[in-house]
Order: sequence, then C-alpha cells, then structure tokens
Amino acid sequence: MGRRGLGRLLLGLALVLPAAVLAQPTADEEHRRRSAEIVERPQRFDRELRRRFAGAWAVAAPARARPVFERYLPTLGADGILDVLESMVPHCHGEAHDLGKAIYARLRDVGSAVQVCGRRCTSGCLHGVLSEVFLGESASAAPGRHVTLEDVRPALRTICREGAAGGAYEPGNCAHGVGHAVLVLAGYDIGKALAHCHVLGSKPLAHYCASGVFMEHESSLPPHQQAGRPSVHHPCDAHPEFPVACYTYRARDVVRRSQGAVAAAARECASFDPAARRGCFYGLGRAYRTALGGAVEALVEYEPQRADAACRQLGGPHEPACWRARRAGMYGLDKPFHLYHR
Repeated sequence: MGRRGLGRLLLGLALVLPAAVLAQPTADEEHRRRSAEIVERPQRFDRELRRRFAGAWAVAAPARARPVFERYLPTLGADGILDVLESMVPHCHGEAHDLGKAIYARLRDVGSAVQVCGRRCTSGCLHGVLSEVFLGESASAAPGRHVTLEDVRPALRTICREGAAGGAYEPGNCAHGVGHAVLVLAGYDIGKALAHCHVLGSKPLAHYCASGVFMEHESSLPPHQQAGRPSVHHPCDAHPEFPVACYTYRARDVVRRSQGAVAAAARECASFDPAARRGCFYGLGRAYRTALGGAVEALVEYEPQRADAACRQLGGPHEPACWRARRAGMYGLDKPFHLYHR
C-alpha cells in the first residue's frame, strides 16, 4: 500500500465520527465580576512585565511554575500570562496546567475559572482548573485529612453534566480534565483511576476520562520509568479496556521505534487483536497528523485550517467521515463508542 493509500486507511479507521456541534459558553455577569481581578489588567501589554514573567517562568518551569503564575496573576493577569505562554510554546497544554490550578485557587469559582481559561493553550488551562476543583476543594473542606477517591466520587456523577463546569464546557472535554485529577487522587494507580471513570455514567464520558488518565500518566512519568517500561505498548497492554484513549498517547513511541516509517508502524498495529488494533491505528492517525494530514479531530483542536485541507484532499468513501470529524472536534459525544472500548 502506498503512502497516500495508507494515509487514507489511518484516517478512515481513526475518524469515523458523526457530527456533534456544541455551543460555545458565554460568561454571565457574575462570572465576569468574579474574574475581573485577574483579566484585562492595565499592565497586560507591558513589555517589561511580560519579559520579566517570561524569564521567571523559563527558570521555574515546570516543577516550580505555580508560584510564578500566582505572583503575576494580579498584574499581568491570566490573559496576559496566556498570551506569553502561547507565544513561547504555541500549543502549551501541559505548561498551562498549573496556571489553571492557580486561577481556580484564586477565584474559588469553577464557572469563572473555566471562562477565564477558555480554550487557551489547547485546553490545558481548563484541565488544571478541574484538577484544582477536586484536589483543592476536598483538601480545604477537610484540612489535615488525606483526600481519597471516595471523597470526590459523588461529584464525579455530576461535574461534567451539571453546574458550572459541565454547563460551560463540552462534557467530553470536562471528562478529560477529570481524568487528570482522578489519576492524581488514585496515587497514579491507573487501574483504580479507570474504574472511577465509569462513575461518570456513560461510555463517551468514561472514554474521555480515561484519555485524561493516560495523558496524565504519560506526562508525569519520570524519565527513568519511561526507559524502564515493560514494553513500548505499556500501559495499553496492561489496561486494555480503553485502547483508543491509551494509544492516543502511546502510539507516538510506536512511531519512534519505527523511525517514522508509516508502513512499519502500521504493520505493528495490524498484528494486534481487533480492539487494540483500532486503538493503535487511531493513535497513529494522531501521531502522523503533520505528515499525513493526520487525525482530523486532533487537527481541529490544533490547526483547523489543515483539517479542512486534509478532508478536501482525502476523497473517496472516507471523505464524509472526515468532514463529520471536522465538525465534531476532539470531544464530541456522538462517536461510535462501541469501537472505542474493548
């Protein structure tokens, strides 16, 4: 199979997503009032202030970034900080997690914090807010006691369906952020965290929660543990229930081991059982998005104009699925989730 044909195959297997266009949130007056202290600050565009923040963040990031964010929130503001982050690291997802935590800790209001973050830094700021919602709120409600998953279990049933977070953001995006927080609360026990993803009550939300669990695992694993994995497919082989969610982040190492060769990576994925095969090909679509026109739902999030170009070039029987994926984005709830779970 040629490169173009394989590219079409990856897109076809990874992107069978029906349309699901979700309305964008609008901040109400109370949210605007609460967030006024950290947005549109008079010094937001001050070049010297931005330069000082950039220098402090570069020295501190990532382990000690939160105190830097907290120091500059009242003067540079959240929007000014996000401007600088996006200019330094365009996608800046992980880099904005601690900013979201600092924003929520200061505002103490989920809806306001969500509105401040918006989609900035590819939703990394939002995911930090959700981590702080669980970790910070629970800890402050019971000082001195270790927070457990059972403490937040009731909130898991409603946080992405009702109230400020669920009402202001796509439920799937919300559930992804919840997955980050759940893994932290589970002490980085993946199995325990994934079991709690089911508490969200539906296959779509469980899938997106699992994607947050696996992303948090990948982003937090120390280098020596990265090198000591049982296999390049770990933890997807050890936790096979959510193959698509896991291979979204693991397939990049399959690509590296194949030295970027599309056909070699595809052959490895094709050798798996059907559920793992679907997940692995889905992940390849994400990993190869810059070379092949990519997995459209990822391009929608990062480079929407390239998503349009990819669908126009695709042609053939997979083109309608490509456009449905383009309209749905990364966190739609109307996908064929029976293909996403084992």
